[in-house]
Amino acid sequence: MKLIFLFFILSIHLYAIDKINVGLYVEEKVNIKNIKFITSVVEKSINKNNEKINISIKSYYSPEKILKDFKENRLKVILLRSYFYFKNKNKILDDFDTKWHLQFGKSKYQQYYLIANNTANTSDIFNSKETYSIISHAGYMNSLLWFDYLKYSKTKKIQKKFEYIYTTKFNKLSNKVFFNKNYLAVLKKEVYESAIELNPQLKRKIKILHKSKNIFSTYIAFTHKSLTKSEKNNLFQLARNITNILDKSRISDSITVQLLPSLSKDDFRELDHFFSQYEKLKKIYLKKK
Repeated sequence: MKLIFLFFILSIHLYAIDKINVGLYVEEKVNIKNIKFITSVVEKSINKNNEKINISIKSYYSPEKILKDFKENRLKVILLRSYFYFKNKNKILDDFDTKWHLQFGKSKYQQYYLIANNTANTSDIFNSKETYSIISHAGYMNSLLWFDYLKYSKTKKIQKKFEYIYTTKFNKLSNKVFFNKNYLAVLKKEVYESAIELNPQLKRKIKILHKSKNIFSTYIAFTHKSLTKSEKNNLFQLARNITNILDKSRISDSITVQLLPSLSKDDFRELDHFFSQYEKLKKIYLKKK
Protein backbone atom coordinates (compact mmCIF):
# COMPACT_ATOMS: atom_id res chain seq x y z
CA MET A 1 0.00 0.00 0.00
CA LYS A 2 2.85 2.37 0.88
CA LEU A 3 4.53 1.62 -2.46
CA ILE A 4 1.32 2.40 -4.35
CA PHE A 5 0.94 5.68 -2.45
CA LEU A 6 4.59 6.60 -3.11
CA PHE A 7 4.18 5.82 -6.81
CA PHE A 8 1.05 8.02 -6.87
CA ILE A 9 2.90 10.97 -5.27
CA LEU A 10 5.87 10.60 -7.64
CA SER A 11 3.56 10.45 -10.64
CA ILE A 12 1.87 13.70 -9.64
CA HIS A 13 5.24 15.36 -9.15
CA LEU A 14 6.70 14.13 -12.44
CA TYR A 15 3.71 14.99 -14.59
CA ALA A 16 2.59 18.20 -12.87
CA ILE A 17 2.20 21.14 -15.21
CA ASP A 18 3.08 24.63 -14.03
CA LYS A 19 0.17 27.03 -14.45
CA ILE A 20 1.33 30.55 -15.25
CA ASN A 21 -0.95 33.59 -15.41
CA VAL A 22 0.28 36.18 -17.91
CA GLY A 23 -0.86 39.81 -18.10
CA LEU A 24 -0.62 41.75 -21.38
CA TYR A 25 -0.98 45.52 -21.12
CA VAL A 26 -2.71 46.87 -24.22
CA GLU A 27 -1.85 50.55 -24.48
CA GLU A 28 -2.36 51.60 -28.09
CA LYS A 29 -5.64 52.00 -29.94
CA VAL A 30 -6.02 48.67 -31.67
CA ASN A 31 -8.77 46.28 -32.63
CA ILE A 32 -9.74 44.62 -29.34
CA LYS A 33 -11.22 41.61 -31.16
CA ASN A 34 -7.92 41.16 -32.99
CA ILE A 35 -5.97 41.27 -29.71
CA LYS A 36 -8.29 38.67 -28.18
CA PHE A 37 -7.90 36.43 -31.23
CA ILE A 38 -4.10 36.66 -31.24
CA THR A 39 -3.72 36.03 -27.50
CA SER A 40 -6.13 33.10 -27.73
CA VAL A 41 -4.14 31.51 -30.58
CA VAL A 42 -0.80 32.09 -28.80
CA GLU A 43 -2.16 30.65 -25.56
CA LYS A 44 -3.53 27.53 -27.26
CA SER A 45 -0.35 27.04 -29.30
CA ILE A 46 1.92 27.23 -26.24
CA ASN A 47 -0.28 24.95 -24.15
CA LYS A 48 -0.64 22.40 -26.93
CA ASN A 49 3.02 22.25 -27.94
CA ASN A 50 4.83 22.01 -24.63
CA GLU A 51 4.41 19.56 -21.78
CA LYS A 52 5.55 21.59 -18.78
CA ILE A 53 3.71 24.92 -18.74
CA ASN A 54 0.07 25.85 -19.10
CA ILE A 55 -0.38 29.59 -19.55
CA SER A 56 -3.41 31.82 -19.30
CA ILE A 57 -3.14 35.24 -21.00
CA LYS A 58 -5.30 38.15 -19.86
CA SER A 59 -5.36 41.51 -21.62
CA TYR A 60 -5.34 44.59 -19.40
CA TYR A 61 -6.48 48.07 -20.39
CA SER A 62 -6.01 49.63 -16.96
CA PRO A 63 -2.40 50.40 -15.95
CA GLU A 64 -3.30 50.39 -12.26
CA LYS A 65 -4.97 46.98 -12.48
CA ILE A 66 -2.10 45.11 -14.19
CA LEU A 67 0.48 46.57 -11.78
CA LYS A 68 -1.74 45.74 -8.79
CA ASP A 69 -2.30 42.14 -9.92
CA PHE A 70 1.44 41.65 -10.47
CA LYS A 71 2.32 43.14 -7.10
CA GLU A 72 -0.27 40.90 -5.39
CA ASN A 73 1.09 37.83 -7.23
CA ARG A 74 -2.05 37.15 -9.28
CA LEU A 75 0.17 37.37 -12.35
CA LYS A 76 3.47 35.51 -12.72
CA VAL A 77 4.43 37.30 -15.95
CA ILE A 78 3.55 40.75 -17.31
CA LEU A 79 4.22 42.17 -20.78
CA LEU A 80 4.61 45.94 -20.97
CA ARG A 81 5.34 48.43 -23.72
CA SER A 82 8.71 50.15 -23.35
CA TYR A 83 7.44 53.60 -22.39
CA PHE A 84 4.96 52.18 -19.89
CA TYR A 85 7.84 50.24 -18.33
CA PHE A 86 9.91 53.43 -18.09
CA LYS A 87 7.08 55.36 -16.42
CA ASN A 88 6.28 52.60 -13.91
CA LYS A 89 9.51 50.67 -13.35
CA ASN A 90 9.90 51.85 -9.76
CA LYS A 91 6.45 50.48 -8.88
CA ILE A 92 7.49 46.89 -9.62
CA LEU A 93 11.13 47.13 -8.57
CA ASP A 94 10.64 44.89 -5.53
CA ASP A 95 8.37 42.35 -7.22
CA PHE A 96 10.15 40.98 -10.27
CA ASP A 97 12.95 38.46 -10.64
CA THR A 98 13.95 38.70 -14.32
CA LYS A 99 13.42 41.20 -17.16
CA TRP A 100 12.93 39.88 -20.68
CA HIS A 101 13.06 41.25 -24.21
CA LEU A 102 10.11 40.13 -26.34
CA GLN A 103 11.02 40.83 -29.96
CA PHE A 104 9.51 40.04 -33.34
CA GLY A 105 12.49 39.61 -35.64
CA LYS A 106 16.03 38.27 -35.54
CA SER A 107 17.64 41.17 -33.65
CA LYS A 108 17.75 41.59 -29.89
CA TYR A 109 16.88 45.28 -30.29
CA GLN A 110 14.82 47.21 -32.84
CA GLN A 111 15.88 50.16 -34.96
CA TYR A 112 13.52 52.51 -36.81
CA TYR A 113 13.85 54.47 -40.05
CA LEU A 114 12.02 57.62 -41.12
CA ILE A 115 11.63 57.44 -44.90
CA ALA A 116 10.32 59.77 -47.60
CA ASN A 117 9.83 59.98 -51.34
CA ASN A 118 13.13 60.78 -53.05
CA THR A 119 11.72 63.89 -54.70
CA ALA A 120 10.09 65.31 -51.55
CA ASN A 121 11.34 68.55 -50.03
CA THR A 122 12.63 67.20 -46.73
CA SER A 123 15.53 69.52 -45.93
CA ASP A 124 13.81 70.61 -42.70
CA ILE A 125 10.50 68.82 -42.22
CA PHE A 126 10.01 70.07 -38.66
CA ASN A 127 10.36 73.78 -39.43
CA SER A 128 9.26 74.18 -43.05
CA LYS A 129 5.78 75.21 -44.22
CA GLU A 130 5.33 71.91 -46.07
CA THR A 131 2.59 69.65 -44.70
CA TYR A 132 3.28 65.97 -44.11
CA SER A 133 1.35 62.89 -43.06
CA ILE A 134 3.17 60.32 -40.94
CA ILE A 135 2.35 56.67 -41.59
CA SER A 136 3.19 54.00 -39.06
CA HIS A 137 2.28 50.41 -38.27
CA ALA A 138 -0.64 50.36 -35.83
CA GLY A 139 1.14 48.06 -33.39
CA TYR A 140 4.52 49.82 -33.18
CA MET A 141 4.24 52.42 -30.43
CA ASN A 142 8.01 52.88 -30.20
CA SER A 143 8.15 54.10 -33.79
CA LEU A 144 5.91 57.09 -33.09
CA LEU A 145 7.59 57.80 -29.77
CA TRP A 146 10.87 58.02 -31.67
CA PHE A 147 9.30 60.27 -34.34
CA ASP A 148 7.96 62.55 -31.62
CA TYR A 149 11.44 62.57 -30.07
CA LEU A 150 12.78 63.85 -33.40
CA LYS A 151 10.02 66.44 -33.56
CA TYR A 152 10.68 67.66 -30.02
CA SER A 153 14.44 67.86 -30.54
CA LYS A 154 14.48 69.49 -34.00
CA THR A 155 11.61 71.99 -33.82
CA LYS A 156 13.08 75.48 -33.45
CA LYS A 157 10.30 77.94 -32.62
CA ILE A 158 6.80 76.92 -33.65
CA GLN A 159 4.99 73.63 -33.04
CA LYS A 160 4.19 71.84 -36.26
CA LYS A 161 1.17 69.61 -36.73
CA PHE A 162 1.43 66.28 -38.51
CA GLU A 163 -1.39 63.98 -39.54
CA TYR A 164 -0.85 60.46 -38.19
CA ILE A 165 -2.06 57.47 -40.19
CA TYR A 166 -2.00 53.95 -38.78
CA THR A 167 -1.96 50.81 -40.89
CA THR A 168 -1.45 47.10 -40.31
CA LYS A 169 -0.15 46.40 -43.82
CA PHE A 170 3.30 47.42 -45.03
CA ASN A 171 2.26 47.76 -48.69
CA LYS A 172 -0.12 50.60 -47.75
CA LEU A 173 2.66 52.21 -45.76
CA SER A 174 5.27 52.01 -48.52
CA ASN A 175 2.96 52.74 -51.46
CA LYS A 176 1.87 56.09 -50.00
CA VAL A 177 5.51 57.17 -49.69
CA PHE A 178 6.41 55.67 -53.07
CA PHE A 179 3.80 57.74 -54.93
CA ASN A 180 3.32 60.84 -52.77
CA LYS A 181 5.80 63.55 -51.71
CA ASN A 182 3.78 64.55 -48.65
CA TYR A 183 3.80 61.18 -46.93
CA LEU A 184 6.56 60.06 -44.58
CA ALA A 185 6.73 56.64 -42.96
CA VAL A 186 8.28 55.30 -39.78
CA LEU A 187 9.12 51.61 -39.95
CA LYS A 188 11.43 48.98 -38.53
CA LYS A 189 14.82 48.53 -40.17
CA GLU A 190 14.07 44.84 -40.80
CA VAL A 191 10.80 45.68 -42.56
CA TYR A 192 12.55 48.25 -44.76
CA GLU A 193 15.33 45.84 -45.72
CA SER A 194 12.85 43.06 -46.51
CA ALA A 195 10.86 45.41 -48.74
CA ILE A 196 13.99 46.51 -50.63
CA GLU A 197 14.99 42.89 -51.12
CA LEU A 198 11.58 42.03 -52.56
CA ASN A 199 11.31 45.19 -54.66
CA PRO A 200 14.74 46.80 -55.39
CA GLN A 201 13.17 49.73 -57.27
CA LEU A 202 11.89 51.05 -53.92
CA LYS A 203 15.45 52.07 -53.07
CA ARG A 204 15.57 54.40 -56.07
CA LYS A 205 12.30 56.07 -55.09
CA ILE A 206 12.73 56.29 -51.31
CA LYS A 207 15.28 58.02 -49.10
CA ILE A 208 16.06 57.52 -45.42
CA LEU A 209 15.84 60.79 -43.50
CA HIS A 210 16.72 59.59 -40.01
CA LYS A 211 17.72 56.38 -38.24
CA SER A 212 17.05 55.66 -34.59
CA LYS A 213 19.50 54.00 -32.27
CA ASN A 214 19.24 50.23 -32.10
CA ILE A 215 17.77 50.17 -28.56
CA PHE A 216 14.05 49.39 -28.69
CA SER A 217 12.05 46.35 -27.55
CA THR A 218 8.58 45.38 -28.76
CA TYR A 219 7.63 44.40 -25.23
CA ILE A 220 9.52 44.18 -21.96
CA ALA A 221 8.42 41.24 -19.84
CA PHE A 222 8.82 40.70 -16.12
CA THR A 223 8.65 37.41 -14.23
CA HIS A 224 7.55 37.51 -10.60
CA LYS A 225 10.06 36.83 -7.85
CA SER A 226 7.72 34.22 -6.33
CA LEU A 227 8.30 31.77 -9.21
CA THR A 228 9.46 28.37 -8.05
CA LYS A 229 12.68 26.86 -9.37
CA SER A 230 10.62 24.52 -11.54
CA GLU A 231 8.54 27.38 -12.96
CA LYS A 232 11.66 29.42 -13.74
CA ASN A 233 13.39 26.50 -15.46
CA ASN A 234 10.31 25.70 -17.50
CA LEU A 235 9.86 29.34 -18.53
CA PHE A 236 13.48 29.55 -19.68
CA GLN A 237 13.00 26.36 -21.69
CA LEU A 238 9.79 27.73 -23.20
CA ALA A 239 11.61 30.96 -24.12
CA ARG A 240 14.32 29.02 -25.97
CA ASN A 241 11.68 27.19 -28.03
CA ILE A 242 9.11 29.97 -28.46
CA THR A 243 9.64 30.47 -32.21
CA ASN A 244 9.28 26.75 -32.96
CA ILE A 245 6.17 26.55 -30.80
CA LEU A 246 4.49 29.56 -32.42
CA ASP A 247 5.46 28.34 -35.90
CA LYS A 248 2.74 25.76 -35.39
CA SER A 249 0.10 28.45 -34.86
CA ARG A 250 -1.80 30.38 -37.51
CA ILE A 251 -0.34 33.79 -36.71
CA SER A 252 3.43 33.29 -36.71
CA ASP A 253 3.77 33.20 -40.52
CA SER A 254 7.41 32.12 -40.09
CA ILE A 255 8.24 35.27 -38.09
CA THR A 256 11.11 34.89 -35.66
CA VAL A 257 9.88 35.51 -32.12
CA GLN A 258 12.47 36.00 -29.41
CA LEU A 259 11.95 35.92 -25.66
CA LEU A 260 15.37 36.76 -24.25
CA PRO A 261 16.25 37.11 -20.56
CA SER A 262 18.04 40.33 -19.64
CA LEU A 263 21.23 39.19 -17.94
CA SER A 264 22.95 42.57 -17.79
CA LYS A 265 22.07 45.72 -15.85
CA ASP A 266 23.08 47.71 -18.93
CA ASP A 267 20.52 46.06 -21.22
CA PHE A 268 17.98 48.88 -20.91
CA ARG A 269 20.31 51.73 -19.96
CA GLU A 270 20.23 53.40 -23.39
CA LEU A 271 16.46 52.97 -23.59
CA ASP A 272 16.07 54.58 -20.16
CA HIS A 273 18.25 57.47 -21.29
CA PHE A 274 16.19 57.86 -24.48
CA PHE A 275 12.94 58.19 -22.51
CA SER A 276 14.51 60.58 -19.99
CA GLN A 277 15.57 62.82 -22.88
CA TYR A 278 12.17 62.35 -24.54
CA GLU A 279 10.35 63.72 -21.49
CA LYS A 280 12.71 66.68 -21.09
CA LEU A 281 12.43 67.61 -24.76
CA LYS A 282 8.65 67.22 -24.71
CA LYS A 283 8.32 69.76 -21.89
CA ILE A 284 10.45 72.25 -23.82
CA TYR A 285 8.51 71.61 -27.04
CA LEU A 286 5.11 72.15 -25.41
CA LYS A 287 6.17 75.64 -24.33
CA LYS A 288 6.61 76.59 -27.98
CA LYS A 289 3.61 78.11 -29.70
